[in-house]
Amino acid sequence: EVTQSPWLSLHLALLPPFTYWMGRFMRIYLPAPDYRKTTRQFIENIKSLSNGCNLPVLLENMPCLPVEAHFEEAKPDVITKVLECSNCNMLLDIAHARVAAAALGIDVREYLKRIPLERTVQIHVSGPRVLAGRLQDAHECLQKEDYDLLEWTLCRTSPQVITLENRREPELVHEQLNRLRKFIT
Repeated sequence: EVTQSPWLSLHLALLPPFTYWMGRFMRIYLPAPDYRKTTRQFIENIKSLSNGCNLPVLLENMPCLPVEAHFEEAKPDVITKVLECSNCNMLLDIAHARVAAAALGIDVREYLKRIPLERTVQIHVSGPRVLAGRLQDAHECLQKEDYDLLEWTLCRTSPQVITLENRREPELVHEQLNRLRKFIT
């Protein structure tokens, strides 16, 4: 039971979990599903969940697997369609946006301009890194470009919460949190 959160947050994930897991962790890329079907089913499932839940649902944008057949859920027009059709707001993960934009071959700011930023209620920030030859959501410490992109994004959104996702030592987390305070005061 969710008692403390004002929202129920879910990944905007159109790939079956096993397909995503195999690609992300095993680098085994299964055939892409029929995205028209999975998108329709996802929207219907989210609507059903929203109707049966007393909390608003936020959908988090996803990074994509590094094969073009699996880019669909990270495309701006798909994100927009799912948010509009499900009547959900967004949990904007900036690192996920950077990964998706890199995979799609577009500038991250252009990518963000193409999604409905006005629906942003919460933002996740973390430091992506190039691993195995591609940009990935690594939950590393924020770097200058991450802070710059957060500042740019905050000029276009009004989130209620900013969450730091980080796997580092407490001292490094505290340092980043102190630096992030300037963005919320």
